[in-house]
Amino acid sequence: MVQRIFIGGAAHEAKWLLDTRAGQDLLSRHYGQEALPQCLCSDRGIEMSIRRTNNFFFLARLAGTGNLHEHDCPSYGQENYFSGLSCYPSGVVQETPEGRTLLQIPPSFATLGAMNAMSLRGLLHLLIAEAAINQWLPDEERTWARISHRLRSAAMFIDTPDGQPLSERLCVPDAYTRDAPSQNHETLKALLCHNLPGPLLIAPIKGCESGPKATRLMLKHLPGIRFWLPAAHAAQLTPPATPLFGLAILELQSGSQSANLNVRHMAVLWTDRCYTPCPDEAIARVAEQLRKTQQAFLTPLRFDANESHLLADFALLRDHGAEPAFVVGSDYPDSRAKKALATVLRRYFPVSIFDVDATALST
Repeated sequence: MVQRIFIGGAAHEAKWLLDTRAGQDLLSRHYGQEALPQCLCSDRGIEMSIRRTNNFFFLARLAGTGNLHEHDCPSYGQENYFSGLSCYPSGVVQETPEGRTLLQIPPSFATLGAMNAMSLRGLLHLLIAEAAINQWLPDEERTWARISHRLRSAAMFIDTPDGQPLSERLCVPDAYTRDAPSQNHETLKALLCHNLPGPLLIAPIKGCESGPKATRLMLKHLPGIRFWLPAAHAAQLTPPATPLFGLAILELQSGSQSANLNVRHMAVLWTDRCYTPCPDEAIARVAEQLRKTQQAFLTPLRFDANESHLLADFALLRDHGAEPAFVVGSDYPDSRAKKALATVLRRYFPVSIFDVDATALST
C-alpha cells in the first residue's frame, strides 16, 4: 500500500515527505510540536512521531502502536502487550491445520544453548496459556484438581519435534488423596521408566532445604520424593514476596535411590493462591481486587521475550474485548514507560492504570 500521512492540515505520501526538499521542510516545521502527524492506513488515524538524524527528518511509529496499523502498512509491527509469544523466530511455534501446536524444543533443556528453540520457562508459560490458567473468570473454581487436569489436556495438543504429544514426556500429578497416597508416585515412576528424552514434571512448590552440596526441593502432592537441585538453580526458589506461591517445571533424571530424583533443569512461575501468574506482590494485590469486583482478567506471560519488551500487567476482559491495564508506582519497575504507553493507547481505546502508592488501589 502507499502510505499517506496527515500533517499540517493535508494528506501527503510518506515517500514524498522523506524524499523531497518540500517534504523535509514540512517535517522540520512540525518537528517537536505537540500535534503529531497521523498515518491514514486506518480511518481513525494512527499518530506517529517525527524524528531527526543530523539534518534528515523521518517518521517513526509510537511505541506500542505497531499493531494498530493495518497489516499492509509499512509502519505495522507485531507488538503485543498481552503476550511475549511473538518473540520466537519463525518455526519455533507453529499452529497446524488440525488445531495442534508444533513446538521446537530440545531433547534436553540442560543443553539448550543458542539454538532456535523454546526454553523451559517458555514451555511452562505456553502450557499455562494453553490451559488458560493465566485467565480468571467469575465463579471459577481454582483447585489443583482442576488446574492439573487443564495442564494435562493442554499437553495433549502440543507436539514435540519427534511428532509425539508433549503429554508423553510430562507428568502433572493429581491432587494428593489419602485414599491413594502412592498414585502420583507410580505415575512419575512409569514416566521415568519409559526412558524418554528429558522427562518433565509440573507441580506446586511446597518448600526447599539448602545443603552444602545441593538443595532439596519439596513439591506438593508428591510426599516422600526428594528432588535434588544443583546450586545453579537454587536461586530461582526465592520468591519476590512472601505471600506468593510457586509452580515449577522440572526436567528430571533418576537418582541413586527410587525416592531421590535429580533435577537437570528447572523453571519457576510465581503465582497467587489461585494459581494466577503474579511476578510480585503488587500484581497479586491487583488480581485479588479484580476478583473481589468480579472483573474477568488475564495476566500476560513473557515467554522468552526480552525484558525490554513492555507488556501490560493485565488484560481486563470486557464484553467488547480486552483492555490493557498497567501497574505503576514511585518505585515500581518501568512505571514511566508504562505511563507513556498508556497515554498513547488511550487515544484509541480504554486503558487502566493501577497505582500501588495509593492507599486503596484505584484506576
